[in-house]
Amino acid sequence: MPVDDHGLNLVNEFITTNGIEKMSLAAKYDVAKNVMIDTLSGRLRTPQAHKIILKIIDDFKLR
Repeated sequence: MPVDDHGLNLVNEFITTNGIEKMSLAAKYDVAKNVMIDTLSGRLRTPQAHKIILKIIDDFKLR
């Protein structure tokens, strides 16, 4: 299941605008730091990466 680029852009814009660190998100979602970094950069396109992006979108009500 590929990561949706629009959703990925929403999440990256949100964390940049709000000054949220990727390491903080990794800790919040109990994901390894390198997995979170690869997910948010778009390098990791796995079902797990897709779920992480969707969870962030849902938790922060990004639309």
